[in-house]
Amino acid sequence: MRPTVRHLSQAGGLLLLAAVIVYTVSLVMVLVVSQQDQKSQLQNKLKAMEVLRARLLGLRVQQQQEERAKMRRSQVGSGDRSEKIRTYNFPQSRVTDHRIGWTTHDLQGFLDGDIGPLIDALKIADVEEQLADES
Repeated sequence: MRPTVRHLSQAGGLLLLAAVIVYTVSLVMVLVVSQQDQKSQLQNKLKAMEVLRARLLGLRVQQQQEERAKMRRSQVGSGDRSEKIRTYNFPQSRVTDHRIGWTTHDLQGFLDGDIGPLIDALKIADVEEQLADES
């Protein structure tokens, strides 16, 4: 069924013309596209589907970019001092891991490779975090 449009002719009579305006509605994103550039309804429909496809693709790309930006913001810190992972204090010969609150006063031993106590403390903190997430 083709919609019809009534126009007045120059002689004053009514003319019934086939409408060439096409409205395409996306049910997924509620987008409406109207097209009336071409002379036939089929050409307008094809053109409207191309425009709708391009808009949906643009929205999908925009959503992906927003998700990537959100992930990037969560991974990159602000650079504040409060975001430090570890502090090496040479005057006090102290190493502090701020993530788990672990401190040792054997800086030289730590720098020489004796990091076993830190690794053990990190393992314990990881297990405690997993147990806290499960409950």
